[in-house]
Amino acid sequence: MTGWSASGRPVEGITVLDAPALGQALAGADILVSLLPDTPATRGLLNAETLAMLPEGAWLINAGRGTVLVEEDLLAALDAGRVGHAVLDVFTAEPLPAGHPFWSHPRVTVTPISAPQPAPRPQPPSRPKTCVARCRARRCCISWTAAAVTEARGETSRS
Repeated sequence: MTGWSASGRPVEGITVLDAPALGQALAGADILVSLLPDTPATRGLLNAETLAMLPEGAWLINAGRGTVLVEEDLLAALDAGRVGHAVLDVFTAEPLPAGHPFWSHPRVTVTPISAPQPAPRPQPPSRPKTCVARCRARRCCISWTAAAVTEARGETSRS
């Protein structure tokens, strides 16, 4: 496995190439996995010129940032057979517009955004007007709210 980074900082078990060796890294990649961040140096880094450095039929997986990839250049590389398939999780515009060519391209897999959503938190019922009108003391309303929450949860209220 070969990795590439601007710094070339070593990673145990991986041959890491630095910035000047980008062409070498791409030329040896049967599968290119891009996890690059969005920085001025990485925007548009995967373009017609760099995609042409890949071996013919190489696959591209982009799960980093959509700005790293020039989408039109990828489509051209896919149509020409330079890139065999692309698995894309991020895009320049998100969510990916409904009419975007990636949706229907036979050599593109668009992964769904399926991060789990947090469970909704139960909201206590609002205080009745009578509580507010009858009792402006905070302690009374807090007691009512605690009882209402207990009741909303289906628990037996202690009266």
